[in-house]
Amino acid sequence: MSNTNLSEKKLLVQAQSGSSYAFEQLTLKHYQKVYNYALRICGGNGQLAADLAQDGFLKAFLKIKKMRADSSFSTWLWRIIYNSFIDYCRKESKCQIGLEEVAEEGSINQEDSLFQSETDKNLHLLISKVPSPFKDTLILIDILGHSYQETATISSVAVGTVRSRLARGRKELTKLVWKNRELFNR
Repeated sequence: MSNTNLSEKKLLVQAQSGSSYAFEQLTLKHYQKVYNYALRICGGNGQLAADLAQDGFLKAFLKIKKMRADSSFSTWLWRIIYNSFIDYCRKESKCQIGLEEVAEEGSINQEDSLFQSETDKNLHLLISKVPSPFKDTLILIDILGHSYQETATISSVAVGTVRSRLARGRKELTKLVWKNRELFNR
């Protein structure tokens, strides 16, 4: 059986045993999703998202042997990325980077942009204005498709807190969309 056909669990076991090839395969499998998640939580800043993804994979590589066997690699990795973003925010005091600021800095280009239409851009702008714990939960569940349990693990909170944050995040986003409905009536 070739290594390219190995399941994620087998790759994880091999990576924990020191196989750099297995870790590389895990990285290749998850990089784009991790980058897209980082891009969303940091307001569309492509350079910051790439830095967060790289930092996250480096931390994962250094700590892979400490990962619990009952954990999902992807959930564990999302948590590392999330923590890296929180650390960045604490250091730089830039947690609420808006799409307009990012565009002014020239950080969004054709390759980095997840925003295909004007509606997508406007919706992303409004999502970036939702307060952080609610925005993060909204992104993890409604945009990236994580389960409540996975989101709870990534965010280090109870499932009940995830449900509450999601409801609050949706409510905040609904208010913002309603308040800015002219952005969607073109």
